[in-house]
Amino acid sequence: MIGKISPLLLLFTTSTVAKDITNQVVNNTDYDEQVRALCLGSCGNKGWSRLESVSLVPAGQGHYSLTAKGSAAFHQVNGSVSFMGRQITPKINVEYPISVSVFGTLDAKTCMLKVDHIRIEGDKLGLTKGVENEIGKSHKIQNCRDFISNL
Repeated sequence: MIGKISPLLLLFTTSTVAKDITNQVVNNTDYDEQVRALCLGSCGNKGWSRLESVSLVPAGQGHYSLTAKGSAAFHQVNGSVSFMGRQITPKINVEYPISVSVFGTLDAKTCMLKVDHIRIEGDKLGLTKGVENEIGKSHKIQNCRDFISNL
């Protein structure tokens, strides 16, 4: 079950001055690895999860609006069963894509990110159960000052 969210998936709002920090996050933190690990053992035998994008926008007074977007898929493939040379069950392939967007406010002085809103789309199986519990929580963000430089 994907009931716990990575602190990275806690990051933006759309704006013309948005800075895409996805590559910085992938190269300088372990957040993308945390996101990939969310599906281990709970998204089927071919399931996956990945970080799609992370962006931030200055919001004034040392604060930044952050959004992290991730996706996952429950994907289960079962081979067909044959008995005495006859196929008795068809191959079963089930896939349900899920999209998660997390919106938060980053305090540049403390590097603390407060989760303001989470949007989940396509979760037919309840794999993201508990993710909404992250709303209102704060998380320490690794290397946050590196992300806000040059804004």
